[in-house]
Amino acid sequence: MKKILLIFALAGLVWTYHHFLGTKTWPPGVLVKSDPVQVILDAPMEPLQKGDFTLRPLARYTIDARVLHTKHYWSGDIAAIAPNDIAVGWGRMSDQSVIDQLGISQGNRFYFYEWQNAPPIPKEEIIAHSANMHLI
Repeated sequence: MKKILLIFALAGLVWTYHHFLGTKTWPPGVLVKSDPVQVILDAPMEPLQKGDFTLRPLARYTIDARVLHTKHYWSGDIAAIAPNDIAVGWGRMSDQSVIDQLGISQGNRFYFYEWQNAPPIPKEEIIAHSANMHLI
């Protein structure tokens, strides 16, 4: 349970850094080579309580990723438990030369990407190497 809370705390710090200091650019090249890892728990963990919500952790999740975009939600049922979304990328989706050719946005709890003419990498790779995460 401490590891999950640490992951959420670190993700919150990443979001805060990105949100307040603006978009960071890097030289071209893959920044994050590793894929995320999710492992189903052998035994259930103790439920976590957050306000009116009860969370039952089912897996451990570890990710190194580049923050592509952030979105804060102020209203709605989900905002009470997960007010922040971050779009993240790894593999070639962490490469500045790829990101520079994409328009990235978020809305209604979804992450969107678009490009002019042809995608910088295959669309299937964009899908497989990026995600929108709802931070609790």
